[in-house]
Amino acid sequence: MYITECTWMRKHGWRTPKWKLIVALEPDFHFKPPVELYDLVHDPEELHNLADERPDVVEALKSKMEAHIAAREQATGRPNPMMKNLNWHGLGGGPFASSQQAFDSLHIGSPKTAKSLQSKEKQADAQAGESSAKEITSA
Repeated sequence: MYITECTWMRKHGWRTPKWKLIVALEPDFHFKPPVELYDLVHDPEELHNLADERPDVVEALKSKMEAHIAAREQATGRPNPMMKNLNWHGLGGGPFASSQQAFDSLHIGSPKTAKSLQSKEKQADAQAGESSAKEITSA
């Protein structure tokens, strides 16, 4: 299933019952990596990005997603709007060059709240990494 996000970030992705791939078309204000991969069966809350650990899955899903986009463009005779709307935020200048630029331009609420939420996410990633390490050493 092809998925898109263009409310606060320009991203597209591909989802299967097991995997969710997210590919950023420009940096976002959450400082997320450009490619995210989640195992929805073992990590339904999407706390542990597996993109670096599973490049084979990333490539397979990305190929399916790109083939779907190409087929839709051919069927409709129109380009993917995600690739055309480069000033989606209305700030001029096209896509953001960095997550910091996006954050400074678009953060919702206070920077303190945003940083607190991002800190909790980093802690969850660290805990997931520790759990994985324990599983490996105890196996």
